[in-house]
Amino acid sequence: MTLIERRIAPIGTQLSPAQGQRLTSSGARSTHANQSAQEFLAAVVSVLSPRTAQLTDALLRRIRVEIPELCEDGSLGALLKAGTEHLVVAALHAVQFDLELNRVEAPPAALQYARRLAQRGIGTVPLLRSHQLGLSVVLQRVLSEINRASTDPELTGPASARVTASLFASTDRMSGQAVAAYEEERERWLRNRVLLRSEQVLPVLSRGDVDVRAMEQALNYRLGQRHVGVVAWCDETTSDGPRRLERLVMELSERVRGAGPPLLALHDESTMWAWLPSPDGSDSDDPVEWAGADAGGDMWVAMGTPARGAEGFRLTHRQALSAYTVVSTASAEERCRITAFSRIAPIALMASDMEGLRAWVSTTLGGLAIDNASCRRLRTTLLVFLSSGGSFTSTAAQLRLHKNSVVYRVRQATEARGRPLADGRLDAELALLACHFLGSAVLRPVVTT
Repeated sequence: MTLIERRIAPIGTQLSPAQGQRLTSSGARSTHANQSAQEFLAAVVSVLSPRTAQLTDALLRRIRVEIPELCEDGSLGALLKAGTEHLVVAALHAVQFDLELNRVEAPPAALQYARRLAQRGIGTVPLLRSHQLGLSVVLQRVLSEINRASTDPELTGPASARVTASLFASTDRMSGQAVAAYEEERERWLRNRVLLRSEQVLPVLSRGDVDVRAMEQALNYRLGQRHVGVVAWCDETTSDGPRRLERLVMELSERVRGAGPPLLALHDESTMWAWLPSPDGSDSDDPVEWAGADAGGDMWVAMGTPARGAEGFRLTHRQALSAYTVVSTASAEERCRITAFSRIAPIALMASDMEGLRAWVSTTLGGLAIDNASCRRLRTTLLVFLSSGGSFTSTAAQLRLHKNSVVYRVRQATEARGRPLADGRLDAELALLACHFLGSAVLRPVVTT
């Protein structure tokens, strides 16, 4: 049973299509001895056909009440009416002329309406609900006309069964075609929109003397607001990469709960730039706290610090790019899914000279800078310990270890480093951060003999 059938089934008749077919083929006859169920049904529908405008108006009134999101954009009113009327006509024609299912096609006006919904970002659920509502209205009207035209159950029963089966099948087919048109247009629209904005956003990033008002109109995005720069990427270049990245950024935008939609710019087939409007009244300026800790799948996100205005637009983007440079340097297994520039700012600045950073990490951490599992465990413990102000209790709670285990690991880490923690403590914490975010890129490989 299809989704439409499950929603509308209670309206139907007690007879199944198979039962109706058996009644018809068995030669059951009423006072309309020369009429088959289909001929009777065709006659009933022919009476309704001149009333399609009235039927459409009744359906539109139901849509306005039950699916108001389809009526919020007044510019689509004429297209909604045309698409609805043509769908009603197509459904009635399928019944009247007993069309084979493969000859039933959604009318162009209905497909164009689906495409316009896709361009405005209105989901397929309201679209499908409108088709279901149309099925309900038309089916009720035809069944009512059948019962008004005849009281003979041996004629009205098979006719009711036939119209129910026909309307379910034709509506389901036209709904599928409308959804296919919607999805095709949505993908095309998003890709074209993103590519267009990628070209348009470059002047804002490259110079500070842009006409802000003109750029806001061109981008349909307010440059004067507070925003967070984002770089989202995946390692593999695939045909659906841009669409997956766009979906990821939209999910992040919903978590951030800013005022308005984000601005998207496809940098290449595996990298997207974005700006998320950020809330002014947030208790924290750490976007990771807003967005959560997981991008999901094989995708990663780097985020700048919230900043305001056109200059902030450029600044937060540069920060996101710096964070991206740091995170993408590490192997996929070692990367954090979502990284904020504010958490790695010193590392991002030092990462411009990877060879020098690697040498500095080795000098600062000594034996802790070896790329193996044992040293990684000690580095993690020591970093949490230093970040928590040297509290063994807090470190144990964060790592879910016994306090004695933390004391033991900190002692081992200090010995491996080769000097007391008080000696260059800030340097040690920065070097540990570099190891955490860059991994093997700044560590000494294990020497085998």
